[in-house]
Amino acid sequence: MPPISGDPHQLLQVLVNLISNAEQAMYASDRGGRITFEASATQETVSLLMRDTGPGIPEHLREKVFEPFFTTKEEGEGTGLGLSICHEILQQQQASIQLMQASDSGAVFVLAFPIHRASEQERPERPHARRRVRLNGRRIVVVEDDPTCRTLVVDAFEGLSSTVRPFDRSEAALRYLRSHPADAIISDIHRPGLNGMEFYERVRQFDDKLAGRILFLTGDTLSDDLATFLKRTGCLCLAKPVLLNDLFEAVEKLVSGPARGQMTLFPAGGPAPRLEQEQEG
Repeated sequence: MPPISGDPHQLLQVLVNLISNAEQAMYASDRGGRITFEASATQETVSLLMRDTGPGIPEHLREKVFEPFFTTKEEGEGTGLGLSICHEILQQQQASIQLMQASDSGAVFVLAFPIHRASEQERPERPHARRRVRLNGRRIVVVEDDPTCRTLVVDAFEGLSSTVRPFDRSEAALRYLRSHPADAIISDIHRPGLNGMEFYERVRQFDDKLAGRILFLTGDTLSDDLATFLKRTGCLCLAKPVLLNDLFEAVEKLVSGPARGQMTLFPAGGPAPRLEQEQEG
């Protein structure tokens, strides 16, 4: 296939989301299944077709599958963010995704990428090259009860040579943090047991500086309680679905020592405001 342009971590995020959705759908149908990929190319485009043998998606829901928080799963079994994240990432990469088939014979998605034609001299510096230097060797704790989101975050930072320790509950993370150093913490807001805001207060009791290096993720709209909490603590917060570039940039800012009292929120469904760039030198 001809080469394409794209951030490898973000493209990995797209494929993991698609495979995870297909796997869950086939498992729920209790009939096993198979996921296949086929690649093809024209003079302008490289296409990747993904086909599963799950129960498919009802025809009348085809237009809604890329909407944030839309899901065909039972309540509590999915956030409805996976396909909207894929759509958002691919748009930023000048690529596209379409649901071509949604019948009971399975779902077929087609991803289309423009062919990369720039010469080696014309290629800009990849943003993850700078990130690899800044995040290399950093110790990051991830507290996230959604296994798909947790795996994506862990894989992304491990790909930048960071040391990542994942947890699905606040209590386990707190036990670890009391005896192990960390450079930054990535935490969702809502989870069983102690939620993210309560987790912050517990961390602050034994390490105030570390509490100031917590990045929060949330899939909800900004409630009054959360807005007040972020304003009071100055913690950074990203709204789900979160793009990996924004996630990397936020953690870079944390490990570089941001000023307390600064709050940045990325609104869901809209363009993410850029974090203030650190001055070089």
